[in-house]
Amino acid sequence: MPRFNSRRSRAANSSDEGFSRESTPLSTAPNDRKRMRPSTGPENATFDNEARVKSCKGLNANYGEHGDVPMTGTKRKHQPGAIVRVTLINFVTYTSAEFLPGPNLNMVIGPNGTGKSTLVCAICLGLGWGPGLLGRAKDPSEFVKHGHKEATIEIELQRHERGPNRTTENPVITRKIRKDDNKSTFFVNGRPASNKMVLEMVKQNFNIQIDNLCQFLPQDRVVEFAQQNPVQMLETTLEAAADPEVREYHHELKNIREKQLELLHDNKGDRENLDNLEKRQEAQQATVERVKERQATQKKVDHLQKCRPIAKYMEAKAKVSVLKKQKEDLDRETRHLKQESAPALRKVNDKQKYAKAATENLKTHKDEVKRAENECKRIEREIKSYDEQMKDCISRSDAERRGATKDKAELQKHQTDLQRLKVRKEEAPKPFDSRAMNEQVAIHTSRDRELKERGDVLQTEVRDWVDQGKEKKAQAARLNEMIESLNTQAGQQEFKLENISKETHRAWQWIKENNQQFKKEVFGPPAVTCTVKDPSMATRVEAALQISDFKIITVQCNEDFVMLQEELTKKQRLHDISIRTCTTDNLSSFRTPLSDDQLHELGLEHWVIDCLEGPSVVLAMLCQERNLHQTAISNSAVSDAQHEAIARSSLKSYIAGNHSVRMTRRAEYGDAGVSSSIRDIQKARFWTDQPVDTGRKREWHDQIKNINRDLFELKENIQKNQAQVTKIKKERQWEESQAEEIRNDKETKQKALTEWRGLDTKLSSAEEKIAYCRTRMDSFRDRCLEILKQKDDAMFQKAEAVLKYCEAAHTLRELSAKLLEAEIMAIEAQSDSETLQAINASIRDTLQRKEAELKDAEAGFKEARAAAGKYLEQVNIVKAEAEGFASRGDDSLQELLIELAQIKDKPIEEEIDARLESAHAQLELHAGGTEGVNTIRDYEERAKKIDRLRLNLTAFNQEQADLHGAISEVRQVFEKELDDIVSKIDAAFAESFERIGCAGQVAVYKASSVDPADCTEELGGTENGLDFANWAIHISVKFRENEPLSLLDSHRQSGGERAVSTIFYLMALQSLSKSPFRVVDEINQGMDPRNERMVHGRMVDVAADNEKLVEEGKSSGSQYFLITPKLLSGLKYQRGMTVLCIVSGENMPSATDTKRRDEDGNEHTVKGRKIDFAAFASRAKELGMGRSSAAAGRRVDSGVAMKSVPVGA
Repeated sequence: MPRFNSRRSRAANSSDEGFSRESTPLSTAPNDRKRMRPSTGPENATFDNEARVKSCKGLNANYGEHGDVPMTGTKRKHQPGAIVRVTLINFVTYTSAEFLPGPNLNMVIGPNGTGKSTLVCAICLGLGWGPGLLGRAKDPSEFVKHGHKEATIEIELQRHERGPNRTTENPVITRKIRKDDNKSTFFVNGRPASNKMVLEMVKQNFNIQIDNLCQFLPQDRVVEFAQQNPVQMLETTLEAAADPEVREYHHELKNIREKQLELLHDNKGDRENLDNLEKRQEAQQATVERVKERQATQKKVDHLQKCRPIAKYMEAKAKVSVLKKQKEDLDRETRHLKQESAPALRKVNDKQKYAKAATENLKTHKDEVKRAENECKRIEREIKSYDEQMKDCISRSDAERRGATKDKAELQKHQTDLQRLKVRKEEAPKPFDSRAMNEQVAIHTSRDRELKERGDVLQTEVRDWVDQGKEKKAQAARLNEMIESLNTQAGQQEFKLENISKETHRAWQWIKENNQQFKKEVFGPPAVTCTVKDPSMATRVEAALQISDFKIITVQCNEDFVMLQEELTKKQRLHDISIRTCTTDNLSSFRTPLSDDQLHELGLEHWVIDCLEGPSVVLAMLCQERNLHQTAISNSAVSDAQHEAIARSSLKSYIAGNHSVRMTRRAEYGDAGVSSSIRDIQKARFWTDQPVDTGRKREWHDQIKNINRDLFELKENIQKNQAQVTKIKKERQWEESQAEEIRNDKETKQKALTEWRGLDTKLSSAEEKIAYCRTRMDSFRDRCLEILKQKDDAMFQKAEAVLKYCEAAHTLRELSAKLLEAEIMAIEAQSDSETLQAINASIRDTLQRKEAELKDAEAGFKEARAAAGKYLEQVNIVKAEAEGFASRGDDSLQELLIELAQIKDKPIEEEIDARLESAHAQLELHAGGTEGVNTIRDYEERAKKIDRLRLNLTAFNQEQADLHGAISEVRQVFEKELDDIVSKIDAAFAESFERIGCAGQVAVYKASSVDPADCTEELGGTENGLDFANWAIHISVKFRENEPLSLLDSHRQSGGERAVSTIFYLMALQSLSKSPFRVVDEINQGMDPRNERMVHGRMVDVAADNEKLVEEGKSSGSQYFLITPKLLSGLKYQRGMTVLCIVSGENMPSATDTKRRDEDGNEHTVKGRKIDFAAFASRAKELGMGRSSAAAGRRVDSGVAMKSVPVGA
């Protein structure tokens, strides 16, 4: 990248001859590289392509030729809080750099990308603020230079020499940013500190406000500052130029006003509610009185209804008295009747007792007969059990006789078996050698195993050769298919896809074989599924895509995407694949930025998407990925005029001829912010009609021939092995038969020997069985005698039971005779009792009737008394209720009870009915209205609300008066301070515009409230100015003679005029600002040359004025940083300015010493070359550049300090 130097004019009376200061290397970036470009010097020396960073101390504004003797006056000092030094290590583009800004105006110049804005970022981050204020990166770690783990920012501020914040040394703030964990550590003069401590120090001790756009305006926030509305402009102005107390006054006014508005809003509803309630209360007055009268009548009706239990009680009480007298009379008559009929009834009772005793005697005899019957049945069952025992003994005796016969037969059998076993025992088997036979079997088995292993090896070889044959046949088939596919376009495209990516080709083959597994159709890569309509356009169409775009596989739903990704990447482990999801096939939704007619006017023919054929889903995916519907193409190149027209249009990229052009636009710079990137395009590779490579075909045919030759050899080998396998099988069969024959012979002889050895056991068993049979035969008589004895015992016990049964039957006959006598006596007694009862039936009926009447009378009496008690409880409830009403001041119910108690001439119930009829008649007179209890309740609740609202209104009026007083008190102070600040800003702003032949004005817009409550004469009417939240700064400008002053906004002024107004406003703040420095980054971008010259001239004048004020002791001055990538030629420069030049590129000389070897191998040191812009200025003067500038009306002022910061790429 070429190096840019600032062109400066100087004063005619200044002399820079022979002035040169030694440069000091400050930075080296050995591994940073931008572009490789050869660089040759006068001696054909080639510098390393490594980036170098160094700084050259330049001329100071007040020093002589060598910088050690003052020329005039004293050395200009920095204001407290101004930046004295900035050192950067591994920060963004800098490996190591140091900046030494001047105390007044610092112009930082250099081409784009050299690191000017990096200085702005370093100031912001180094003083403790976050990257959010820069509008660039999100995390501080992103500012660490690529390839390094840590960045360091060191900023030295000018100290306070007097006052409470006085220090003995300049504060040096160091911030180290770690890339790995995005953490920062702070140090102040080498001592650790927290971010909060650093922020508090720079804010409170030096009033540095990086977050205020009036003080710190980075490049990426220029648009944000320009877009500030007037209200925001007032806020930033107060932060930059006003004391903290003034800002507090503003916030306090807004808070008080906000509270006042809340009260007004709340009270407005209360006032309206109060008026409404009072009107409703007055309108319902007559209705409420009518309702109350009706309620009184209804209350009387309710009381009369409550008194009905009194009438019921009096009636029930009289009835109880009558029933009581009737019950007493019946009781007396019943007792008299019982006394007269007592003798006759006594006889009946005696007969009844006798009949009862006869009945009980009969029951006793029945029980005795039943017990006797049960005893007979028990003895009968016992006789039957003895019969069963006798039968069992007979059965057992028969079984013993049969067993004896069987035992005799078994004894003879066992004796025969014993004789046969003894004969076999005497015949011993022939001896044999089992070990020798086992060895013979082992020999045959070993031979068989060896033959089997040989056969297995041969079989394995055969299987391997068969598999190889199958694989080679499949390979030959694939080669034949590939040769045949090259005759079709689809095959040719798949062949090209395989050349692009074998893994993508493999994935596409799997998709075609398993297409049924997907929910929706899956489309192959564009290299296979798409074609170009016009082959002549193929080169331009492919230029709009990247090689990865030709490999994209397109799915139509997320489920297919997940399944395909799982299969290809995790199971098949394919990595060179690309999968995209496209859910639309509607190409009409992708709108072109220009119509076809507009496109043709620009010299372009088609949109890329219109030149392609293929599935709609694939084309839509390409539009999403590469915006093919927004990229235009043409076979022929466009003219310069057409290119300029395209730059002014909304088209972002196009391909014409052999070039691809992409537009980049920066909105904040307008038309001047359009840049284009041009690259050459390559010839089409994929969508072409080129013939297939015949060499590849020939290679595939040769491979098929080799495969066939290999198959023939494999077939011969297989046949040889199979013949050997057949021979081995026959040998194995003979060996197995010999081994089996020996094993069978051995088993037969072994079995015979085992059986002969087991004859002893069988002999013992036969002898034991013979002994057992003889023992059973010997005990046969004893068992028979025992069974006969048991049979005799059972017969004797049966005889005894028969005798007992005879006795029980005799007892049963006697008891049955007694039962018959008892039955006869019971019948006679019952007959006598019934005869007497018939004789005395009339007497008993009369007595029973009287007793029933007495019982009914007693029941009626109890019922009447219970009813009277219930009514009495109701009466007591009414009395208690009357007493409750009386305690609350309502005696109406109690008075009614007294009146009813005094009535004697007629029934109380008739009196109650008469009074109820009169009351109902009164209620009917008021039956027309619908009002009721709710009306009275609403009326009373409304009255309470009215009282509360009146109290609230009184409190509100008092609070409003207090708030008005507070606003007046604070506003009086704030408004005076604000007017003073704005008047000073207005004077400086107007002066700046006046010097460039224009007009400008700054005023405070004091917004007023339109609420009628605020527009009273006492508060100032419609111009009350109470809307403090919308107070604003109105900037009015005029750039032409025949136009009035107009507010500065984005509609009336151009971008350059707004930029001029912005910089003049910032300069106007300089005299009032409490901030020690101010930063503006690329504010002149977008200005035309005229505006840029005006702004530059005014800034230089302000710098000179500040310098004079400092020399006169009237001002401490303010540091200013203006960052710009370019300056016009012939600008004016004066004392008090410092120019920092930043250059970069691979041609920059190394700032460090390097060691090299000559042809003889000797090592020597090559000094690092350094750039001295001060020496450049002197050399320019020697060449006459200064004189030509002076002749043109420009001059170089020796008071301009010049410094350089070369920056590596």
